[in-house]
Amino acid sequence: MEKTVKKCPVCGHKAPSWIIESLKGKGVIGFFESRSKEMKKIYSLSPSVQELIRTNPEYNAQEKHIAIVIENKGEICQSRDVIYDGSHLLIEYFLKHKEPYKVYHNIKKAELISLFKNPKITSIFVFAHGTRHGIKIDGQMSFYCELKGGAKKNYVAQMHCNPGGGMSSKEVGLTKKEFADNSTRTSLQNIKKIKEIIKLIDQGEIIL
Repeated sequence: MEKTVKKCPVCGHKAPSWIIESLKGKGVIGFFESRSKEMKKIYSLSPSVQELIRTNPEYNAQEKHIAIVIENKGEICQSRDVIYDGSHLLIEYFLKHKEPYKVYHNIKKAELISLFKNPKITSIFVFAHGTRHGIKIDGQMSFYCELKGGAKKNYVAQMHCNPGGGMSSKEVGLTKKEFADNSTRTSLQNIKKIKEIIKLIDQGEIIL
């Protein structure tokens, strides 16, 4: 059995203990099971988001394009995993404006590294479980320090929980601009933030 990675091999930053427990398959299910009835209502959105991903996984992505990374493997059933939510707004927006994109779904760590190094990918939206310094990929932590080596992206949005300190994607030199806060995130927060990002794209404040 592969050993759980607890700290970044590049900078030595340690992942918070609660993320380590979730990598072992503990803790996260209990967290979602304990949510109030009002919060559980947002689970109903996930199946429709999945259907949109299945029917529109990419558009004109042979050359330069935007990557939407969705990592939902692990102990939470896919139909209830709210890390999807917000990605559907991007897909609808990119299709409407004929913006090349591709959804990278359930990828391995090596694939994530290649995405950040791929010069054809100009910007990346990351939907996952994680911390400010990394995300959970295929049951293991992948730290942003480990993804260096390619040209800077125009924009990276860390649409995952960002607690625990450590350097964000921009702070380690992966991107020119980013979204990365310092706290846990909910489905509704991600939907609101994606709407804000789309507005900034329309205004020319964010170049993808």
